[in-house]
Amino acid sequence: MLWAALGCGAVAAELCMEDVTGLLFDAVRRGDLSAMEQCLARGADVMAQWEGGLTLPDLAAQEGQTAALARLLQLGAPMRGGGVYGITPLMRAAENGHAETVRFLLQNGAGAEDRDIEGDTALLYAVRRGRAEVAALLLSGSRPDAVLLNRALTLAARRGEVPMLRLLLDAGAAVDARDAGGRSALALAAAEGHPEAARTLLAGGADPNAADADGATPLMLAAYYGHADIVHLLLTHGADPSARDASGDSARDYARIPEILRLLPPR
Repeated sequence: MLWAALGCGAVAAELCMEDVTGLLFDAVRRGDLSAMEQCLARGADVMAQWEGGLTLPDLAAQEGQTAALARLLQLGAPMRGGGVYGITPLMRAAENGHAETVRFLLQNGAGAEDRDIEGDTALLYAVRRGRAEVAALLLSGSRPDAVLLNRALTLAARRGEVPMLRLLLDAGAAVDARDAGGRSALALAAAEGHPEAARTLLAGGADPNAADADGATPLMLAAYYGHADIVHLLLTHGADPSARDASGDSARDYARIPEILRLLPPR
């Protein structure tokens, strides 16, 4: 069937080559090594790029087709670089949780420290999707700078990813790391309603009274968003219910449901 599809017949040679290249991309996506070899035998280019600069290694990594990726490496296809917004094959594999592919790429020169045009590395791609196994692989071969580790921690806290939090803390992330808005990892976990994440951060020494730029504390945020279990947790770990934000409001002013108001001392 593939050979018939590759027959050019009266079609111009240039158009025929475009068809062969398209079939090669499809074969790589499916991990069909036999179809790949047929396309290559007909002159398909392993350096070809698809729309937006997507390369064959990009596609193989994205789909977790490690065998196809290995064959492309043998043929000289680059495992680094990133034509589409600087997104490398390693980042694509990390984002999609393909641990075997990530391991292969790391063993064959892919750079865990490479960054896309936003300055993100493969680790951040893994963290955003909760890929703890992949993150562990990436951290085992290198140690990211403190800024990146701290950013990863705040992302994991917002998502409530407890295994990821533990992994990042063990790697050296600051337990009181803050996001771009000045909220601590604990504040993010409290606002999003992740009690286990909050407990993990508190066990790691997080400050229960760390205020953001507006003076809002984790307790205030937990009260505002109605997370009574986290309010109770924070109070038992030293959160100050009398603390006030820049407007003079306390956690009680933030609270909107009776269950939380009962947990907080009266004014």
